[in-house]
Order: sequence, then structure tokens, then C-alpha cells
Amino acid sequence: MTKLLYYEDKWLFEFSAAVVSAGEFNGKPAVELDQTAFYPEGGGQPPDRGLIAGTPVVDCQKENGKVWHILEKPLSAQTGATVSAKVDSARRFHNMQKHTGQHLLSAVFVHEGWPTVSVHFGEEESTLDLSGRELSAEGLKKVEERANRLVFQNIPVKIFWATEEELPTLGLRKTPEVFGKYRIVEIEGVDRSACGGTHLDATGQIGMIKILSTEKVRETQRVYFDCGWGAYRLFAKSYEDLSALAKKMTRRIFEVAPAVSALIEEGQKLRREASFLREQLLPQKAAELEKEFSNVSGFSFLGRPYEGETEEMKKMAQLLVQAPGRAIFLASNAGSWVLVTSPDLAVDLTALVKEILFPLGAKGGGSGNFRQGGGLKDFGTACSKVLEYLKNKLGA
Repeated sequence: MTKLLYYEDKWLFEFSAAVVSAGEFNGKPAVELDQTAFYPEGGGQPPDRGLIAGTPVVDCQKENGKVWHILEKPLSAQTGATVSAKVDSARRFHNMQKHTGQHLLSAVFVHEGWPTVSVHFGEEESTLDLSGRELSAEGLKKVEERANRLVFQNIPVKIFWATEEELPTLGLRKTPEVFGKYRIVEIEGVDRSACGGTHLDATGQIGMIKILSTEKVRETQRVYFDCGWGAYRLFAKSYEDLSALAKKMTRRIFEVAPAVSALIEEGQKLRREASFLREQLLPQKAAELEKEFSNVSGFSFLGRPYEGETEEMKKMAQLLVQAPGRAIFLASNAGSWVLVTSPDLAVDLTALVKEILFPLGAKGGGSGNFRQGGGLKDFGTACSKVLEYLKNKLGA
């Protein structure tokens, strides 16, 4: 059994230990020490990283009471040797900010009627999966504000052990799934939860909690969030980007959002007007394209790149195909494409698309004598092969 120093002192980041054994863990070099301050992955909390005898520790896992330190390369020290070790304190501190912050955030969510179903701590962002009614912008704002008020109150975080008999009297937020002796993390007056992770001394050390976004995941609602240094870095980068945008727009920062909204509305209006004008010019453009049809034995073929938006390209193809005996294949520079034939041409476009276009990266579908899609990578090759296919199927 490895002695777990991180339970005795979570702020211990440098220590010495004896090498108990060295070998591999899941095919990677690993070492077991008689004691460790490295927290192994567990309870959703990411593993610590750092150095052992100067060798980078890239992962840390617990198995049958032993803590295995997964290394970048095998350790040169022999079994029984004493080695110095150093935990990446910045990573650990941020993990503790996220973990204690999650306990606090979950407590506030459950108070508002959204119990936590599961938790994941990521490198860039973390998530809570919640049950309960649909989340609203107003509800999220209320939860975030209350959680941060509790952060600013610097409420003590205490840890104690409890027996199974004591659990019903503790008012835990969630019933533990394991059995035996329970490690309880308490945010005084706010939350009590069974947890094996490392936590801060008080909520003030969380710094701040920021809800980033939400999404529906099956029967639950997923909340993306970050805490502490991660939330600060996000705010700093966002503010830097917003300041740069404000400078380009010669606006003050609080004026950027309404100004951008106005620009988007104006852009949409201009696109609608341009689309209307292009549509008015379609007959004239179609008359020019009429000259480019090639007369092939049994049908007429037009295959060319098309300069214009996808919707316009589709309308053009439908306009040109009104005459009998025609096959039209158009594609934009972005890879969108349309393939259409006159109703009198007996050709299986589904088979054509599967045989020729899909192998060239195209995706799409359609029905009858009309197919459309995107992702086409080599129009020149595709056009030649489509023409050859049609010749074989329609040639007299």
C-alpha cells in the first residue's frame, strides 16, 4: 500500500520517497513509491504530473492500493533507492480550483432543482450533466451569481471521515456508491459530499466560477464551466480580443455587441438584395451558358465550375434542364455540386453518384433526376468521369 501524502498535506509538492518497484503500467514505464504526494486520477479529478528524479511524470493511476507513476521514460534509480519528487503545483492548484468549484456549483444547482448526474474535468473545460427541468438563461445567471457570491464569502472547506452508520445523519448531496469508510468534503453550510479528491481550504481560493455554455445530451443537460485560473485566462483572452475588435470598430467595449448585431443585420439585408438581383439576372446568365452545351450522341451535356452561391447554382441547373435531352453538372469552388438530367433521359443518378462522385469525397443526395451535395475535391476529374458514364449509359 502506498502512503498517500496528499491526504496529509495537499500543499505538499516536493518530497522524497523510496522506490518500491519499477515496471510498466498499460505498456508504459512506471514506478511505485513507498509514499507519494502525486494524486492519481480518480473521482473525475485529473492526475497530477511532475518529476521523479528529474524524469517527467505524465500520468498517475491507482490500482489495488498502489499508486503507479507513469513516466516519460524508464527511471534509472534502482529498487530501494531514495528519489526526490516534485508535483506540478500549478496544475494541482487549478485541479483543486475546478474540483472544489464543481462541488460548490453542484450544490447551487441542486438548490435550484437541478441535481448533478455526472461530472467530467477536462484540460480546457469541465462539465456537469444535470437532470431536472430545462435550463434557462435566467436560471443559469442566477446559479452563476449565487455560486460566485459563495466564493467571495471565503467559506471554509473541511474534510473528515465517516462510517456507513453516520451517513444518514450527514445530509449528503448524493449517496456514495462505494462502501466502507467515507471521506467527506464539506463546504460549511453549503454542501457535504463523499469525495476522494484534493480540495482547497476555503471557497475564496476558487477565485471565480464561469458557466461557459450548455447543451442537451440525451436525458440530461450538460453545463460547460471553468474555475479559477482557467476562468481568468478565458476572461483575459476574451477581453483582449474584444478590445482589439473595439479598436478596429472605433467603439468602446460595451458598444461592440450592439454594433456587431447592426452589422450582421445590415449584411443579411445586403445579401438578400444581392440574391434578388442575381436571380433577376439568371435568364441572361442562362442564355450565355446555353452556348456551352456539348452535343453528345444521345444527349447534350454541360459540365463546368459555377461562380455563384449554391442556391443560385441549383436554380440555374433547374432552369437549364427544362429542355429535353440534357444533363448538367455544376460545382462551386467550395465543393458544392449539383447534377440534374432532363426527365426523358433514362439514367440512374444514384448509381452514378455512388460510383463516381463519392470516391472523390462528395457527399449528398436527392431524388428523381436531381442530385446535390458538397465535399467534391476534384471537379475536373469528376466532370470527365460523369460525361464518360453518361456516354456509356445514354449513347446511341
